[in-house]
Amino acid sequence: MWRLWVSLISGVLVGVGCARQNRVGFQERAFFTHEGLPRPKLLGLSADTLPKIEEGAPYYRDELGYVYRLTERADSLEVWIEYYMGSGGGIRTVNFTYETPKFRVLTKRYQEWRSFLQGVYGVSQGHVGHEVWQTAEGQRVRLVLSPERRYLQVSFSLPSQE
Repeated sequence: MWRLWVSLISGVLVGVGCARQNRVGFQERAFFTHEGLPRPKLLGLSADTLPKIEEGAPYYRDELGYVYRLTERADSLEVWIEYYMGSGGGIRTVNFTYETPKFRVLTKRYQEWRSFLQGVYGVSQGHVGHEVWQTAEGQRVRLVLSPERRYLQVSFSLPSQE
């Protein structure tokens, strides 16, 4: 019975989150599941919900979590979507890592992510290339572009369980 309530509450929270993100008009493919659900809205859910939400099997799975891989051929872009689990088995962090040999592709993606995150969460802390937001819900959002532009990383994390 409690699982039913958790599912219902999760569904309501996810619906509210979808409305908030869709209003902004962000089109980043990796941000959404194949059903259009923003991946950061999976934070706090049980890890056993991932196989029901994600399309296909994970690229790999270990004691830390799950990793899925997307490839965008047009930009020679590889996107790693990582879900890290907490000690209680819930999803604590959703991390997106972009890799490509094309220098400008990551610069463009960084600018798109930055505009989106500023529109949703306001002004960041940090500096260009390494920015951090603390949300009203207590989440920490981090946007990092490596100095040599070999990778771009975006992570959404729940507060530590300590």
